[in-house]
Order: sequence, then C-alpha cells, then structure tokens
Amino acid sequence: MPDFRKIGQLVDQLPQPNPSSYWVRTWEERGRAVKTLLGDTEPPGMVTPFSWKEHLLPGACAMTFHSPSPPAGYIHMTLGLTQPVSDGEKTFPWEFAVRTHDNPEWANDLLYQLLTQWHWEKGEVWFGSYFPFCFFKDRGGKLWSGISDDVAGLKLVGTIRGLYLWTDERRLSFKASTGDFGLLSVVGVTEDEVGLAISTTPAHLMLLMRRMGISQVCDPYRSSVLSIPGATDEWRRIESMSHDEAFDELQGMA
Repeated sequence: MPDFRKIGQLVDQLPQPNPSSYWVRTWEERGRAVKTLLGDTEPPGMVTPFSWKEHLLPGACAMTFHSPSPPAGYIHMTLGLTQPVSDGEKTFPWEFAVRTHDNPEWANDLLYQLLTQWHWEKGEVWFGSYFPFCFFKDRGGKLWSGISDDVAGLKLVGTIRGLYLWTDERRLSFKASTGDFGLLSVVGVTEDEVGLAISTTPAHLMLLMRRMGISQVCDPYRSSVLSIPGATDEWRRIESMSHDEAFDELQGMA
C-alpha cells in the first residue's frame, strides 16, 4: 500500500518555503480560490500530499470537501496540475476530481492514480479521456479502485468497468491571477455504457446519463443507465443526434 494513503498532514505542519517566493504566493492564491467556492477541507485544514520517485509535481496533493449543494456528498480534488512553478509558465487548465456519496479512502487513491497516469502520458490526459477502471475489495474486505484492464484475480465489485474525464457538472471555476482553472471529474461507466459511447461519441453517453438523472457521483454499485425504465427509448432519440448537437445540449445544462 503506497505511503500516501497513510499520510494526512495539517497544512501548517508541511515544510514552509520562502513566503516571498513566486511559487508560494501563487500556491496560496490557488488554495484560497478553491476554499472560496468549496469552504474548508474535510477534516479542516487537512491535505493528502503525493510524491513519486521518478516524477516531480511540486505541491501535488488531494483535498476533500463536503458539498451540500446538488449533487450532495463529497468532492475530492487534486491541487498541483494547475500550479505554475515560474512566472509565465503555461499550466494544465484543470485539476482532477472525484465526487462521492461518502468520504471513502479509495477516492484520494484514485486521484493519485490519475496523476500518475498524467505523468505516464506526459500530460496528454484531457477532457474526454477514457481509462479502463474497476472497483474491487482487498483480502480484508476493504473497497479500492484501479485504473487497469487487468482484473484477473481481483474480487470485483459492481459493474463499473471504465471512466471518462468530463467537465464537472457544476462548472466550478476557480479564479487566480495566473489563470482560472476548473475540474475534470471522474465519470464511472459500465461496459455496456462504454459500448454506447463507442458506437456514437462520449458526449452522447453523457447526455443520456444526464437526461436519465445520473449525476457525476462515482458510485461503485451504480447499475447501467440502460436499466432505467425509458432509457432505451431515450437513447434511440439521442443516438440520431450529431456530436455537436449532443455536446451543445450538455453545455446548456447547468
């Protein structure tokens, strides 16, 4: 088990760089921008720092917030992808996020996996990216998740078998002097839902899920959207739409 899963340090206990440095000023500004919209972390003042032996992402961590507004639950998000190290540096426009009903340990673990994938792909992980994904239980019965298509030997849970990264449904935008940034949220999908996206586009699938009332909350036990009464008829209407029509309707949904 990676060490980061056991680490939850209070912000004021982390090593403090020179407070006058550009990096610190912009980092603190980003933290304030996030808390302006989401409030304090859960628990208060707590972050989960991330690190890698072969990669560097200064300040990379996960932060968890309770979200009372729909969809109610928790938002787990990274902070580090959008952080400029030097003045004028071009940065990633999004942080990764996972929405959950409760506050599970697997959520921050998944964020670490996404950041690791981002390193592996040399930053080529964007809006609409797809990864094979599943939930499973370890030998002690604890629930985890994994970005992998190798599920041999795993005690699988539920029918979620993939994930898409999509613009967060609340369209959160964090304001910073070095550039505003948003969230790319994990949307867990079943195998037959992946088939729908392949036969059309991911935007068509996301539109079907939204029309059928499925939020971006990542639920390990969620059934396929096609199991909802009326979903098949709704899909027949959606699959005849062009990509732009489906995408534009999604963009118009607040």
